Amino acid sequence: MGRPFRWLLLGAVLLTGIWYVYAPRRAWDRFLDGVVFAQEGDLQATVDFPTLRDHLRRDLRAGLARQSSLAATAGGALVDQLVGQVMTPQGFASVVTAFGMRTPGTADRDTLDARTVTSFRYRGPSTVDVRIRAASADPQDAGVFTFTRQGLQWRLTRIWGSSLTRLGDSS
Repeated sequence: MGRPFRWLLLGAVLLTGIWYVYAPRRAWDRFLDGVVFAQEGDLQATVDFPTLRDHLRRDLRAGLARQSSLAATAGGALVDQLVGQVMTPQGFASVVTAFGMRTPGTADRDTLDARTVTSFRYRGPSTVDVRIRAASADPQDAGVFTFTRQGLQWRLTRIWGSSLTRLGDSS
C-alpha cells in the first residue's frame, strides 16, 4: 500500500514542478501575443491592471523625483497621463520596445529582435521576474516584467527597469 502512494506523491510533485516552470512562461507568451496582435482578451487574462497601474505610478514618480525636484513637482499629471497610455496594447508595445525587444523598422513597422535575451527569475512560489534586453545591451538595462501568481493564474503586476523613466522622454 505504501509503494503506490509514493508513486502518486512523486507524480503529483513532478506535475506541480512542471506547471510551476511552464505556467509563467505561458503567461509571458500570452502577454506578448496580446501585445503583438492587439488581443484585448489575452491582455485581460494576463495583466492585473489595477495593481500594474499603482506600481507604474509609484515607480515613475520615484524616478522623476530622482531626476530633479522640479520634475517631481510637475510630473504628477505627466505620470498619470503616461500610465494611462501604457495600459493599451500600443502602450505595452512601446514598453517592450523601450526595453529592446523590438527593433524599429522602416515604414512604421517594428520587427522582433532575434538577439533579444529573455530570462526568468523565480523569486518565490508566487513571483517570477521576466527580464528582457537586447543582446548588445548592458544587463543592468534589462526591463523586468513581474508576474504574480493569483490562484492558478500568473498575471503581470509590475513593469520596471532603469529604462522606464526614459519612456516619457521626447528624445
